[in-house]
Amino acid sequence: MQNRRKEKNYRKTEADRKKSQRENSDIRPIVRQRELVAKRKARKTEDFNKRELAAKRENARKNEDFNKRELAAKRDARKNEDFNKRELAAKREVRKDTNYRRAEAESKKSQRDNSDLRQIERD
Repeated sequence: MQNRRKEKNYRKTEADRKKSQRENSDIRPIVRQRELVAKRKARKTEDFNKRELAAKRENARKNEDFNKRELAAKRDARKNEDFNKRELAAKREVRKDTNYRRAEAESKKSQRDNSDLRQIERD
């Protein structure tokens, strides 16, 4: 490393690199400033304003359609609530049956046994 620093080419390239870094660091804020000015000018133009208004209107329409769909879905859900109540009542009646309860208990027991076996196999 020591010998390399003594070489003329290395020192020259290092000097050039540092010089370009200094110059570029000065240019970056200027370029950024130009971009900001260009954006401000673009906002002031009529076309830009028209496009922005059109986009806002379009978004408002989309939101309105979305809200209508949401309300329709809620209405359907309320209709389905009655159906669900009837379904739940039917399920309650079935659960009262002793044969059903016995079969349900057996199936849960077999599920537990199977899960225990799987866990033992993994270990």
